[in-house]
Amino acid sequence: MFVRVFEVFLEDGRNRMIICLAIPELGIAVERGRLPDSVGLPLALTGVDGLVAVCSAEAFADGVRPGQKPSATRAICPAVVLIPYDDAAYRTAAEPIWNLCAEESSIVEPISAELVCLVIALPDWRARALDLAAVAQDETGCTISIGIGASKAIATIAAQQARPGDVLAIPGGFEWEFLAPLSLSLAGDLDPDTLARLTRLGLSTFGDLLDLGTAKLPKALSKAGLRLMHLATGRDASKVCPSWPPPAAFARVPFEEPTEDRTLLSLAFLHAGEELAATLLARQRWCKEVLLTIEMVGRSEVEREALRLPVRDAKSLALAAERCCNRLTLSASISAVVVGVGKLSEASGRQLALFDPASVDGELPHEKEAALSSCLSRITRRSGKTPLIAHALLSPRASDRSALRLTRNLNRMVAVDALHGLPTAIRSAQTLYEVEAVTDRWREARWFRGSHEQTVYRLETNRGLLEVVGSEGAWWVRGQAD
Repeated sequence: MFVRVFEVFLEDGRNRMIICLAIPELGIAVERGRLPDSVGLPLALTGVDGLVAVCSAEAFADGVRPGQKPSATRAICPAVVLIPYDDAAYRTAAEPIWNLCAEESSIVEPISAELVCLVIALPDWRARALDLAAVAQDETGCTISIGIGASKAIATIAAQQARPGDVLAIPGGFEWEFLAPLSLSLAGDLDPDTLARLTRLGLSTFGDLLDLGTAKLPKALSKAGLRLMHLATGRDASKVCPSWPPPAAFARVPFEEPTEDRTLLSLAFLHAGEELAATLLARQRWCKEVLLTIEMVGRSEVEREALRLPVRDAKSLALAAERCCNRLTLSASISAVVVGVGKLSEASGRQLALFDPASVDGELPHEKEAALSSCLSRITRRSGKTPLIAHALLSPRASDRSALRLTRNLNRMVAVDALHGLPTAIRSAQTLYEVEAVTDRWREARWFRGSHEQTVYRLETNRGLLEVVGSEGAWWVRGQAD
């Protein structure tokens, strides 16, 4: 596998890699699953325009190519089986891959059923990208190609041009060398009329456009030419839009007239937060992610924020939306805001925080107040109001004693069933814990038990919450909360 290592510096100043996974034969694999008798036969998928969109390896070997008409395809390969492109079915088949990407990055954008982009942080991007491709290949049975670039467009083109199973990385500043021999049709956002006019001018590749320059283009093509020139010289500003996973619930607040007033935006965020808080309360769920879409005149901007702990109150949701808004560049008047929530959980944030009592030391006053309110609410639901008495009425000796344990600190070895490295079931003595959701996971370095790293998982199970640690094939439960 060919890998070229480099660093990319995005506008926010942090080192990130924009990675695109290409699964060109996903649709073919889905159709072969539907038609078992088609294994080994040349297949081709036709798009809404009637032209061949994707072809199998057998059809490609017989001369079938994307973009051909069905009549030409049958003339070249009489045995070919033509099947209409089923976008909905292929996207459904691709969702497990998108979910795997979402576990690696909070910025994931499915471009099509066959293409998905994500952003991975340095320095371990290479290992994570290759591991992700290997798991995705096992999941689909299809060969995965990876493209890496300084922008979404470059990464996407690189993935499409990479050989099956290869990683093609385009260093920042070398885009023109990569794109020069390639067709302008790969730009993706060019409409057929503009592409045809450029072709009539003798501009079929990026190299032709670079040789001519945008100054000599007709005025009607100057905008498209400038966009292509920026792409070819590494100045393309296309970013990965955090659109997966989709929000589990959302609230849209339109404005009567486009506005730039920040006060109105804050009120809109609060209104959306109140609507979402009511939805979460009705579902008895908390959220760990907020997705904000700002609809402006002519375009939209999207930002996503992963929350430190699950929340479901209007104020926290509104503040998260405002933080997302502050990270966006708003260059036009805003017509509407859409606030969505995702990664819903049955466990409250404070219930999870009970695993680590020391974690509240660095919290803000309103967070400590929320922690106390949540703990008191949980005690009331479980034991009624009788056990709650003022601290001042307790004797010094009694105040040092814990009357009700909400968590248990353990160090018990267990057996774990895992899929793709994630626990699916925990077996302890005669007890089976079925994992319903992985709430959080992280890596820790510990000096005891030898000098090595261990991975910690916080799990929602059918018997409560568990904090499970895995290291070098051994697993143990570190904490439990009902």
